[in-house]
Amino acid sequence: MKAGELERCAAREIGIGAADADRFGGTADARLRLPEIGAQSTLADVLKLLGHAPVDVRLPERRFANRRVHRGHALVHANQPLENLYVVLSGSFKSTLTEAEGSQQIVAFPMRGDLIGLDAIQGARYPATITALEEANVAAIPYAELTSLARLCPYLERALMTAVSAELVRNYQVMRAIGVLGAEGRVVRFLHELGARAARFGFSARALRLPMTRADIASYLGMSIETVSRAFSSLAAQGLIEVRRRSIRVLDPERLGRAEDARSRTAPPSRAVALSLPASGARRPRQPFDRAA
Repeated sequence: MKAGELERCAAREIGIGAADADRFGGTADARLRLPEIGAQSTLADVLKLLGHAPVDVRLPERRFANRRVHRGHALVHANQPLENLYVVLSGSFKSTLTEAEGSQQIVAFPMRGDLIGLDAIQGARYPATITALEEANVAAIPYAELTSLARLCPYLERALMTAVSAELVRNYQVMRAIGVLGAEGRVVRFLHELGARAARFGFSARALRLPMTRADIASYLGMSIETVSRAFSSLAAQGLIEVRRRSIRVLDPERLGRAEDARSRTAPPSRAVALSLPASGARRPRQPFDRAA
């Protein structure tokens, strides 16, 4: 396979289209030296993906079994006992919580470099079902060995703490988007997150391929499918993005960034609204926001 073909394959793996990869130079930086996917991953491979690869440091000789997960298949099921933490080597997943009455909510989209299973440590069981959105590969780190491995390699402990922190920050951002932003603002925040994650591995933050469906995005952002579609169409009509099925190209990053805050739902009430409050000072019943449906 020629070098250009290898780069385009890598681009598809991280989540951007081949044509857009060529147009924007969205290929992996050779200096990243990402590990090749085989039967096993070394400790050095895992640390590279987690962003904590030490330079000129001898690491313990430890290898982890790699596992391929086919599209639509589950890596783990909710309530399954915790056995491994998984580092995503390639591909992407969705993390789905199922309530007692059967309703489902997508709470995360683990992608390359993410650590799956951190939320299972507290209860020793995976709380969510993790399903592959496309062909994916993971490295399995046995949880029973995690403490001893961290003692042998402080870099691993640091990487795990950073992964926990990154997940918390991502959750805060999603909660802010759902609680503060309208439909378009939420979609902008979502695209910004995907772009930042792609850029971490040397790919373009402006050319994205969405491995998830509109229904998945709607569940994640707390919206209806129709509202998600309208938000994408509106952003495209404003010349901020170009949409080609699941391929998204950011046309104006600066305007798109400003659009997120411009579509906040937290603007102070107008004078007309304030004057409509009862004289006693009691608040009116809060009205639902139609655009967040």
